[in-house]
Amino acid sequence: MRVDERKTVAAYGYLLGLYPRTFRERMGESMLQTFRDLCREQRSAIGYIPIGFLLSTFAETSAGVFKERILEVIVTVMNNAFLRISVSVLIGLVATLPFVVTEYIYSGGYPAGIPFAIFNVLWLEASIFTYLAISLFRTPRTGPVSDWIFPLLLKSLGLVIIMSSWTFVVADQLPCFLGGKGC
Repeated sequence: MRVDERKTVAAYGYLLGLYPRTFRERMGESMLQTFRDLCREQRSAIGYIPIGFLLSTFAETSAGVFKERILEVIVTVMNNAFLRISVSVLIGLVATLPFVVTEYIYSGGYPAGIPFAIFNVLWLEASIFTYLAISLFRTPRTGPVSDWIFPLLLKSLGLVIIMSSWTFVVADQLPCFLGGKGC
C-alpha cells in the first residue's frame, strides 16, 4: 500500500498539535522536520514509506503526547495550593471508597448504621498522607543541607506515622469490612 507523504506529514503535524503548547513551541517544528526527513529517507531508500515505520512513529509520538500531558497536569497540581488540597481530598476518598463498598456488600447494607467515624478517619488520614507526600516532593533540596533536611525528615516522619495509623485502622476494622459479627 502506497502512502501519500504530504498527507502523512500533515497527519503527524496534527498529532504534534496534541502536545502541550510550551512543548510544542519548543520542539514541534524540529520534530516535524525530523519526521519529514525520515519519510524522505525511507522513500528514497526503498521507494515507499513502510506502514510499520509509520505505525511505530505514530505510536511513539502518541505515547510522548500522553506523557507530556500527564506531566503538565502534575506540574499544575504541584504549583497550585487549591489543586493540591483538592487532589489530596479526592485521593483520600478513592482510598476509602473500597472499604465503604466492601462493608456495605458484606454486612448486608449497614444493619447497625453507617460507621462514619471509621470512614472519616480513613479518608482524613489518606488525604493528609497524600498532601504530605506532595509536599515532600515539593521540598526544595538546594542550598546547605541544614536548610532543607529538617523539613524533609519531618514530612517523612509524618508520612510514616500516618501510614502506620491508617494501616492499623484498616487491620483492626477488616473483620467489620468483611461482614464479621459484633462490629
